[in-house]
Amino acid sequence: GCPPETLERVRDPATLGASLREAGLAYPATFAASDAPQRAERSRRWLRKPVRGGGGRGVREWRGGALHGEVVVQEHISGLACSAAAVADGRSATVLGVSEQLIGHRGFGARGYAWCGNLVPPRLGDAQRRALAAAARVICSHLALAFGLRGLFGVDLVWDGERAWVVEVN
Repeated sequence: GCPPETLERVRDPATLGASLREAGLAYPATFAASDAPQRAERSRRWLRKPVRGGGGRGVREWRGGALHGEVVVQEHISGLACSAAAVADGRSATVLGVSEQLIGHRGFGARGYAWCGNLVPPRLGDAQRRALAAAARVICSHLALAFGLRGLFGVDLVWDGERAWVVEVN
């Protein structure tokens, strides 16, 4: 597995975003709580996310105003919530699978952005599924090499029909 300092780096939104963007990969605008009120454009949709969250717990729409606690503000990307599971050796990664995430389905007892399951394969046409899988392979390979990831890891993505936006790495 990964040492704690590797996990801290890949889970840091600023470090992760800079690495992905430098590689030409998609990562939504993300701001620290102290910067968001001045930098987040009001014409866009934003999410307030706990820095140490998981499963969508604590994720809420943010429309401006004061922010409390350890949170970041991330641009809301419209599309299909997905995840990629991969295994890495510190230099390269193999994607084990790509799934659609079920988010906020009340029938499963979830609301808002709370995760409540996954579907395989994602409900996309064949060409879209292939494009998503190819994007996941590129993203996971980049992350393994850039951060020295080892062992199993997951990447939460939003597929907008053309690109896979990395939302976070688990």
